[in-house]
Amino acid sequence: MELNEINPYVLKVMPSAMRKFDHEISVDPKIIKLTLGEPNFNVPDHIKQAAIDAINDNKSHYPYYWGYQELRDAASKYYRDKFGYDYPADQIVVTVGATEAVAVTVKTLFKPGDAVIIPTPALSAI
Repeated sequence: MELNEINPYVLKVMPSAMRKFDHEISVDPKIIKLTLGEPNFNVPDHIKQAAIDAINDNKSHYPYYWGYQELRDAASKYYRDKFGYDYPADQIVVTVGATEAVAVTVKTLFKPGDAVIIPTPALSAI
């Protein structure tokens, strides 16, 4: 494929300011980064094993849109037991991370043309 076959829009796409900033500060190991939610530790062994077990149990397919029912039930129980909040599982949506959660929330609550105040710095998903 020749470079001129690529959609010109793609050539204009720039990384988000947050990702650019994260890249710039990543060279200094003394800086504690609070930018992208990237942990400063490796995945614990019990979580690695749980992922392996899930794959071996063929739990490798996309869940229903709102997330696995078992996980939503567990989240509901956790918030009820730990904090006394009653969030029924059918009112819980599981996302792949904060970026998706914020983006989906904003798109759910607001429509194009609505005035929204966003303080900065802000999550790039907004």
